[in-house]
Amino acid sequence: MVLQWVRRRKELIIIIGQAFPSFLKRAGFFTFYFFMGINFILAIIVYFFVPETKGVSLEHMDALFGGIDHVAAGEKVDHDATFEGQSQLRGSQKV
Repeated sequence: MVLQWVRRRKELIIIIGQAFPSFLKRAGFFTFYFFMGINFILAIIVYFFVPETKGVSLEHMDALFGGIDHVAAGEKVDHDATFEGQSQLRGSQKV
């Protein structure tokens, strides 16, 4: 999914880069107003639809964007069994 987004972004950059000189020649300075308008619209979309991440830890970030909360998932791990297994492993190793 990410690779498709990157590929489409590259294709869009190539299309805009190829079209810009002819658009500038035909429309003149209006070209810059056009791109300014696109950026303004995108800023509004980001402001209203992208969640605020200030103060959110990296572990909670995935849950904010629809994934699992890794902190809550980590609390479900049985730490006693993990430590017990490690101590048994250390006891069986010869030093």
